[in-house]
Amino acid sequence: VCHSTHWLATRSKAWAGVSPQLRVATDIAALAHDVGHFGRNNAFCSNAEHELALTYNDRCVLESMHSSTCFQLMQGMGCNIIANSSRENRRTFREHVVGLILATDMTTHFDFLSKFRVRVATSGEKEFSPQENPDDRKLVSHACLKAADLGHAALPFEMHQRWALRLLAEFYEQGDEERHLGVPVSPMCERTGNVAEFRESQKGFLKFVIMPLFKELSTVTNTEVSETCLTRIEVNIEEWTNGEPHEELVKLIKEPRGGVKSTMSPSPKSKKNKKVLSAIRFESN
Repeated sequence: VCHSTHWLATRSKAWAGVSPQLRVATDIAALAHDVGHFGRNNAFCSNAEHELALTYNDRCVLESMHSSTCFQLMQGMGCNIIANSSRENRRTFREHVVGLILATDMTTHFDFLSKFRVRVATSGEKEFSPQENPDDRKLVSHACLKAADLGHAALPFEMHQRWALRLLAEFYEQGDEERHLGVPVSPMCERTGNVAEFRESQKGFLKFVIMPLFKELSTVTNTEVSETCLTRIEVNIEEWTNGEPHEELVKLIKEPRGGVKSTMSPSPKSKKNKKVLSAIRFESN
């Protein structure tokens, strides 16, 4: 994702106006956008009342955790690359990284896409100008990371399909745990055993979620992005429509449920929090 974000950003009309500090911040955000991810999504965290949902109040749960973890890691010895920057530069760096990571929350995808499309089409006095307008540059950088986060769809089909298989295995494990916990099974996480249904859903995801984002991004990047990414996405849509299903895909979809991999066991942090709460109750009594 970091490589793809950098590749897209350096081919955008915004990159020339991005300061060296924010260029590094963009790379850091891309590196850390999924740090600490444990194979479940925000809906799972909220429905299962996971400790992360309680910590972040059900809002951008995982993205908030990723950005927080990023800066916690940077506090380690020799890791704080902005330690000698001014307070203002540290604040700007942090805002940029956190904003980028929070933008990867898929619940905001279509709102972001609408905002991006309208802004790029704006002309007149408030014309879209990523070279001059820092807010427009920020919008483009967010689009680059979002596209990179979904960027396996713009890889050659053999590589894209391998990522789709990994994601499907992760989704099935989430669905198994959701059923075990008695909470609603999230979309795409149900083991239906239907290969054709999965292929159709993949085609729809590429066609209606990923392709529109890359099309909008291609209007603010050089032709290499459209010639490479849009072409590959179109080929991949065709493969999901008319290609032969891979035997590993068929095996994964057809295999029965196995044991549940629980992600709800208390962590050292949650145990520590319980001790703090107990101390507070003791003091109040």
